[in-house]
Amino acid sequence: MNNRDRAYRSVCIVRLGVRKMIDAVQRSVALKACRAHRSVSLHSALIFSRLLPLDIRVRKAAWLYDVKRGKDLGDTFVDRELETLVYFGDLPHPAHVP
Repeated sequence: MNNRDRAYRSVCIVRLGVRKMIDAVQRSVALKACRAHRSVSLHSALIFSRLLPLDIRVRKAAWLYDVKRGKDLGDTFVDRELETLVYFGDLPHPAHVP
């Protein structure tokens, strides 16, 4: 086993450990929210408590961040027009808008 394989395995183990910790925190919150017993699984507790899994929430937040910052998203919004940031000083005064 070379150093690259060891590094990859250590990263995978760290990611798995972080994933387990996030799932444990998320499960405890979901169990309290739906008032279930400890024997209920994470996914069932999330469904009963109407919570989105954290990995989906993080992906959604990252996607929204990219959209708001104007990152090129390819053809995601081909038929839509996105809002862009505008300096308020460039806007006309409300009293002068027809």
